[in-house]
Amino acid sequence: CSLSPRATIYTGTDDATDDCLIGACIPEECRTVVTGKVTMMPGSAVGTNGIIFPNVTLEIGAVVGANSMARKSVEHGNVVVGVDHVIRTRDWRKIAEMIRCRE
Repeated sequence: CSLSPRATIYTGTDDATDDCLIGACIPEECRTVVTGKVTMMPGSAVGTNGIIFPNVTLEIGAVVGANSMARKSVEHGNVVVGVDHVIRTRDWRKIAEMIRCRE
């Protein structure tokens, strides 16, 4: 997997969709925080300034483009830009084979 400069991975964040306050200085009982792991499979990548949110898996060959964010998991070989917008699907089986050749 590959992380470009300034890529950010969050394993916890405020849930602004709930009727609550957000921010680190707000008491816990007034906040809704979402936590979870992030998994990056072989051949996955996050472009410059890309953001990955909690509970997201980047499957084999998945790519999050520069200045983009993944709020939900990205399937094998998919390239996402903006917010979870798939623009193309790469041949993830070929990528997996290239990874095996390097081992």
